[in-house]
Amino acid sequence: MNNMVFRLLMVLSVFSVKAQQNVFLTIKPIYNGQPLDMTQSYTHQGQNLLFDHFDYYLSGIKLIHDGGQVLDLENQVFLIEPTSFTIYLGFLNVTVIEQISAFVGVPPNLNTSSGTDAIDITQYPSNHPLSFQEPSMYWGWTSGYMHMIIGGNVDANTDGSFETLFELHNLGDANYRGFSLPVIQTQTASDQVDIYLNCQIDQWVKDVSLATAGVSHGTNGLNLEIMKNVETEPVFIQSLTAGSSHNPERRGEVKLTTNELSSTVTWSGMENIDQLELIDMSGKTVISTKVSWEKGNYTFDNPGRGIFFVRLLDQNQALIQSVKCMLR
Repeated sequence: MNNMVFRLLMVLSVFSVKAQQNVFLTIKPIYNGQPLDMTQSYTHQGQNLLFDHFDYYLSGIKLIHDGGQVLDLENQVFLIEPTSFTIYLGFLNVTVIEQISAFVGVPPNLNTSSGTDAIDITQYPSNHPLSFQEPSMYWGWTSGYMHMIIGGNVDANTDGSFETLFELHNLGDANYRGFSLPVIQTQTASDQVDIYLNCQIDQWVKDVSLATAGVSHGTNGLNLEIMKNVETEPVFIQSLTAGSSHNPERRGEVKLTTNELSSTVTWSGMENIDQLELIDMSGKTVISTKVSWEKGNYTFDNPGRGIFFVRLLDQNQALIQSVKCMLR
């Protein structure tokens, strides 16, 4: 009997290993259905505006998978930026992800001086999401982190000049707001799953007059209203075209060669290639650069030692190819 139990455990162990996959989450920022471009103007409440910054934290992520099982990625905090919005969730024991829930902001236990697990910002390594950022996401040891910051200028008098400044930088545990939605995953490879979402900025600022908002750093007023929209409006959605329930064929070929100082990515057969990214194990985008050649190469200085992912994307930010690599 003991031998049979041992065999059963071995079979289950093998199945568990095979089920493990690299899981990526991409949340593309869009405004009125178009990808966010910080150099372009947009229309809000009949007035034109230019964004200067749009950054937010994502944490408290839970993946519901394989018939309702819950995987809690506790204490993981990610920073989402206008040009860095793909995060690596880990090498996880999941097969089919059915739903995702998450919170915008830094969780109370890590946020302010009263947080049970909080540490001073100077104690975080420079590449950590909770370390110093530009623009700043930190208001001090007492007030804590800003969950989401958005700012820019509005052409309030429609004279063609963007003269009216607005900044909404929200603080406080009460503004730590969550969302949940069903998802269809993209099985990018036998050991890789991608989840593609959109962040609708126009829904996040819905009913907020940016022309009269001024500069507001705090917990109440417009900062409270804008964070309520995370729960009441479709800020986070999945595109109707996202997801695939089967393994798509890999397009083209990609190779990486590396030494102690630099690495070179070489690719061929990449139709519609538009962007190359290097992502570290924390999910931070270390390098993001435009590439437009069906066949080519790109050399970069090694950012440090460890495991990284090279990702090649098309014009719609869909993944074409990815390579996992160890940099020395």
